Amino acid sequence: MVFRTIFLLLLATIDLADAFSAGGGPTGNNPNEPEVVTRNFVEITNLNDVGQTHKESLPASFIERWPNWFLESDGRLSRIPDAETGGATGYVTPTSIEQIFQPVDLKRPEIKLAVGIHFRSGVIRHVLPALDISYGNGLHRNRGLCSVPLAYNWVDFGFLTSLGDYNRYQLKLSSTDRQSDNQQGGEKIWDEISSLPGNEIKKAIERAIICLAEEGSNELGIGSHIIHVALEDANIFEMPKPKNSVRVAMVEIADEGEEDVEVGILEVAIANTMAGSESEYLPKAYKPLFFDESLRNPLYAKFKKKKDGRVPEKVKKPEEVKKEL
Repeated sequence: MVFRTIFLLLLATIDLADAFSAGGGPTGNNPNEPEVVTRNFVEITNLNDVGQTHKESLPASFIERWPNWFLESDGRLSRIPDAETGGATGYVTPTSIEQIFQPVDLKRPEIKLAVGIHFRSGVIRHVLPALDISYGNGLHRNRGLCSVPLAYNWVDFGFLTSLGDYNRYQLKLSSTDRQSDNQQGGEKIWDEISSLPGNEIKKAIERAIICLAEEGSNELGIGSHIIHVALEDANIFEMPKPKNSVRVAMVEIADEGEEDVEVGILEVAIANTMAGSESEYLPKAYKPLFFDESLRNPLYAKFKKKKDGRVPEKVKKPEEVKKEL
């Protein structure tokens, strides 16, 4: 009985240490984490391939360093910090089409539906489903690696305008537990969290066009940029727990007797990663985030307090253990 008790206590300690490790990397290196799908390309839905295999694509590495901007509901446009704009202070490029990293020492951020628009040389090329993830009012959108998700399936702008009716579309936010057998016929079952009508896509595009016309920025008129547009009617939710996936689909609603078609898809795995507040290499740019007590994960704070106050036990010799038994 004594040996069984000691063994169970050791297991509990290992599980807790694994969950709140200051030295572990992203959970992609953790054998207890569900597998994350690797995507090397962004697929484009266009006029020629609806209902068929996607014929057009972009290498994921090609879009990785494109500037990402956020257009707030009140019309403010700002660039999301990245390695190019804030490299001197330690900002990293935060975009990913595969994962969202959730540091174990931070509470989960807020998520809201949004619409992404790819401009090239000032002209709209693609529209993509998007998420606004922050700690309220746009605070800390760049929280480190894999903190700004991008869709892996975009829609050609010409495809959207060809139908002339945005009411044929819908934005759907959903999540699923990657550890469960939440499947049907080999397909994952997604639990819907929220949805918005396609007219919100139209309003987002119009707002982005007006903003660019008023902005008159030479920077935005050169090369490719992605503008994430806030949606006024989007509800606020807490990001699902790690080991879940979150998904936003831009759906074309089919005619009666036909199936709906997902023309744009954002799907990323939520993965625990190391405690930034414990890293001696934490860049200056992220210190306001990781040392803000109001953003601290209460479970981690409790664990840390207990860990710091723990008195190391004396290691017993084998003969001493035998005497106790």
